[in-house]
Amino acid sequence: FASDDEDNPLPVELTEFTARLDDEAAVLQWRTVSETNNAGFEVQHQGPEADRYAEAGFVESKADGGTTTKTTAYQYEVTDLAPGTHQFRLRQVDTDGTGHLSTTTAITVRMEEAVRLMAPAPNPVRSQAQLRFGVQKAGEATVSLYNVLGQEVATVYEGTPTPGEMQTVQLSASQLSELPSGVYFVRLKANGKVRTQRMVRVR
Repeated sequence: FASDDEDNPLPVELTEFTARLDDEAAVLQWRTVSETNNAGFEVQHQGPEADRYAEAGFVESKADGGTTTKTTAYQYEVTDLAPGTHQFRLRQVDTDGTGHLSTTTAITVRMEEAVRLMAPAPNPVRSQAQLRFGVQKAGEATVSLYNVLGQEVATVYEGTPTPGEMQTVQLSASQLSELPSGVYFVRLKANGKVRTQRMVRVR
């Protein structure tokens, strides 16, 4: 955090803000050399398919009463990150609610699996659901929906996805409208591999 106004300096002096990748988690670390009336830090995250930042968590100030002249170190982990580039920043929050943004830092999560299928969101699903999947190598891929009898009830995607990137497809209201409540399975077939996620349909 920085200020061009010498008469009104910002309440926190940040000297370091970094991110490193640990498996599929981002480990964020930052250091302050002074804090004044600091409530804490809102950690903000923008994923590879997001168009804006969202709050990932909040870290309270370690300083007694939010004020210290000692160097203080902080750490926060953001887990279960999908392949792609992830941007992070801090919003330092004063005790009066005023906020100040830091510079950004970023990491890139690479796809290590041949194919990957995320759990449907939301789940249980009522009117529509978002499905995310990715492949490591170029090739044809299909995403289909099956009932508990193993019968295919809907084809959600057929095509050639971009390798190394997560794709997002929608299970639409029209596809779900004919399905009774119950348990279903989303199945991804690509690169000679099959991945399955359980989905619950409710009305």
